[in-house]
Amino acid sequence: MSCYIVDEICSYIAETEIQKLQNRLKDSVKDYQNTGFNDFCFCYFEFFFNRSEYMHIFRHAMNLGKLHREFKREMPPAFYESRNTEPSFKNAITDLKKNVDLVRELEYIDLKSYKVLTTVLLYRLTGIKELLFKYIDKSEMMYFDTELLPLFRTDWAETFIDCGSYTGDTIAHLIKIKRNEVKKIYAFEPEYCNYKKLQSSMKHYSNIVISYNSACGEKNGQIGFSGENMGGHLTEKGENTVIMRTIDEATDGNITFIKMDIEGFEKEALKGAKETIIKNKPVLAISVYHKLEDIYQIQTDIEAMKMGYRFALRHYGNTISEYVLYCF
Repeated sequence: MSCYIVDEICSYIAETEIQKLQNRLKDSVKDYQNTGFNDFCFCYFEFFFNRSEYMHIFRHAMNLGKLHREFKREMPPAFYESRNTEPSFKNAITDLKKNVDLVRELEYIDLKSYKVLTTVLLYRLTGIKELLFKYIDKSEMMYFDTELLPLFRTDWAETFIDCGSYTGDTIAHLIKIKRNEVKKIYAFEPEYCNYKKLQSSMKHYSNIVISYNSACGEKNGQIGFSGENMGGHLTEKGENTVIMRTIDEATDGNITFIKMDIEGFEKEALKGAKETIIKNKPVLAISVYHKLEDIYQIQTDIEAMKMGYRFALRHYGNTISEYVLYCF
């Protein structure tokens, strides 16, 4: 499998009417309900199903009992109509149809990245969760992937920015693997209870960790915040208000690594880090799964800075999310 298969998927999407795609999905759901997948043609991907280069992807997903149990759960909320358990892929289809040229233009440094992108596209167009699990890595490799670390700048661990620090788990991992090389860490966490736990977990490293009870964004100010713990997210109409700061204003020095996992606010935070990125060209590890467009739009935005970044895409853990874009 290589990037030409991504191109074929994009061509298929571009050349097929949205209504026809939706009708094929609807017919496939009926087949599923009536036959228990005996005649299920993997939604409307019959075009690809008989192609030899796809067979190894589909073959591992053909545990019919498991598919029967998993089909109607653990799919992104964007795939569901409100109060309706039947999956609706209107949002995903429309998004890919509208932005297929951007998806087609994505370029990565290795074949594995294209394989990950292919499984994400197939999943979004079929709803078959198992398709995602062909090319995944262990959760503990997330952000500090041992396959990719040798490609990073040699001083990548010196000054680390953690956007969405939660209670400090990523920072603790960094200190564990690079304790003697870390000089300074900036930690941003907007949710107050998480922030207090972050301060507690980092008390032994107060000489190198600077923590902010704030979100990262495009400008300094305040913004709404909803939810708590790992599910907290920024929103214009949140139940609470939190401080928002830009990375450009809140940090200084030679920034060598920026990690972002901030529940769909990554694009805005990158705008507030533009000067830092242009000045330092740090390694970037950005979550690109919170919004449908993130997997292609964030990379496009970073390429527009013309910093000469190379890109890799990885998927971690046995989940439908946790895609990380690396820029180095």
